[in-house]
Amino acid sequence: MAASYGFVICSQNEIVAVIYKAAIGSGLAVGIAQDLAQAGALLCAEGKPGVALAIESFDEDVASWCSAFDLLACGSQTEVTVVLEAAADVLWALGVLAGRAYGITYHHEVASGTAVVTCVAGAPAAWIAGSTGAVEVAEADLERAHALAHKTYVPATEASRISGAGAGLTDND
Repeated sequence: MAASYGFVICSQNEIVAVIYKAAIGSGLAVGIAQDLAQAGALLCAEGKPGVALAIESFDEDVASWCSAFDLLACGSQTEVTVVLEAAADVLWALGVLAGRAYGITYHHEVASGTAVVTCVAGAPAAWIAGSTGAVEVAEADLERAHALAHKTYVPATEASRISGAGAGLTDND
């Protein structure tokens, strides 16, 4: 019998955590993983498939738009334009929403298969990291994210404890 997938209700904190771990499990840098996790949660809060979009972006070059938004967030620049190729339509959606979390206003155009996002530093964002509002997530997307996150876990075996995982062979605290 084929698996039947539905939707799961999760908090935005859960979405941030699972996307973050999945991004780390996919080999992305910590800062990029944090940006994707926040953006994915924002997408979910807006009724979009944020978990699936985040996972799809793991194979793209996300460093360019994350770096651009970081320049705005730290005040180094007041305006940045990011041009994304046709295959990066997922990235501009995530990037725009991640930018909103930094208090960045934006304008985007999609023409000739290229997305152009112009961002201007704005007031501090109203969205607060760690929101616990409930969001609906496709169960299949959540399972994909958990499978990637699982790559970051250490096996609970004596061999892993001998090599330094956890408390070692004695847990005396």
